[in-house]
Amino acid sequence: MERLKSLFCSVKLNVNNPHFLIMQGRVTKVINMKPMEILGLIEEAAGISLYQTKKESTTALIKKKDNKLQEINMILENEVNP
Repeated sequence: MERLKSLFCSVKLNVNNPHFLIMQGRVTKVINMKPMEILGLIEEAAGISLYQTKKESTTALIKKKDNKLQEINMILENEVNP
C-alpha cells in the first residue's frame, strides 16, 4: 500500500484528497453534475483550489496597494507639485 501511495505521490497525485478516487456508487452522481461542479471537483482533486484562495488574497492585497498608490499620487499632484 505504501509503495502505491509513493507511486501516486511521485506523479503529483494527492491520495489523501477525498475526490482522488470516485467510488462505483458515486459515478452516477458525478455524471449528473453541472459543468461548474465538475470543474470544482477537478480543481479540488488537482489541488488547484488551494492556489485559488492564495490568488484571491494576493489580488485583494494588490488592489489595496494600488489604492494607496493612487492616494499618494493625488497628494503629490495637489500638495507637492503646485
